[in-house]
Amino acid sequence: MIRVILAKVCFLGKLPVYRSTAMEGNPMEKQGVREKQMFSLFAEMILDKAVKEYEKKRVYEQINEALEMGDKKAFLQLSEHWRKLLE
Repeated sequence: MIRVILAKVCFLGKLPVYRSTAMEGNPMEKQGVREKQMFSLFAEMILDKAVKEYEKKRVYEQINEALEMGDKKAFLQLSEHWRKLLE
């Protein structure tokens, strides 16, 4: 088994604090974990974008319905929600 000692420098205030950490095992396993974390993050970003796009489409359609029905109150509420989605 490989044992690697790494020195970490942490800045607390203005003076650096040196700490050592031990890493045991295969460094390639850590790389695999990092790749899984990155894929997970990318998947989450894609899902978030898809949900936001769906919400925008839904609110847009509701705004059009409110206009067709002449519902001023619903139109104003939905328009405010639309502006927040675009931020």
